[in-house]
Amino acid sequence: MKRSFVMFKAVLLSLIALGVCGCGGGESGLNDNQGGATLTLTANPTSVNADGISFSTITAVLTDSTGKPALQGTQVDFMTTLGLFANGAIRFTTVTDATGTALAVLYAGTVSSDDVTVTCTAGGLTVFAKLKFVIATPGPVANITLSVSNPSIIADGISSSDITAVLKDKNGMGVTIGTAVTFTTSLAVFSNNKNSYATTTVDERGMATATLIAGLTPGTATITCTSGSVSAIIRIEIRSF
Repeated sequence: MKRSFVMFKAVLLSLIALGVCGCGGGESGLNDNQGGATLTLTANPTSVNADGISFSTITAVLTDSTGKPALQGTQVDFMTTLGLFANGAIRFTTVTDATGTALAVLYAGTVSSDDVTVTCTAGGLTVFAKLKFVIATPGPVANITLSVSNPSIIADGISSSDITAVLKDKNGMGVTIGTAVTFTTSLAVFSNNKNSYATTTVDERGMATATLIAGLTPGTATITCTSGSVSAIIRIEIRSF
């Protein structure tokens, strides 16, 4: 009887030890949301120009119950009441990186609002960020950026290159649609068969375009774009065959 009791006691102690070992378990954190898991959400900037192209970067940071970053690859869902995310929808799903961070880019539409709400859900937690979409009035031209579709064309009388000008105000906002722009060239002609071409900006980005057509004379065409008191220069090579 005494021997049976000793065996029973040994088995009981073994079971208790197994139970203790089994309850410690895996990594803390990711989705338990117990005892301090956190989700924070910020928007930068919080005031966005409602021009259809301006945007705010939405940053979510998820930590587990120990304060460490949530496991990389945790799903994060964003939703907005106005505007569109980079995927062209009001909802955007991504995952956290190694720091527990997930990003979404929210583009403003052309409708203003003082109450735009972005909702973020991750790890069973939900948080909100507030933004404003505002209608801003562009200022006068402060900067002109030029680019060309082809920096080198053949002097054959038909080859061409498109010149694109982007006009911004001092805050980096595209100037008002219809702002006057003039292109001039030192060589070849524009699509109007002249060395000067007058046009206007055509969209909210402050864009204006002109097309340079090569003549039969090789050389370097210096194109000047002017609007108000601001100008910019770009060059196109017109080369022999």
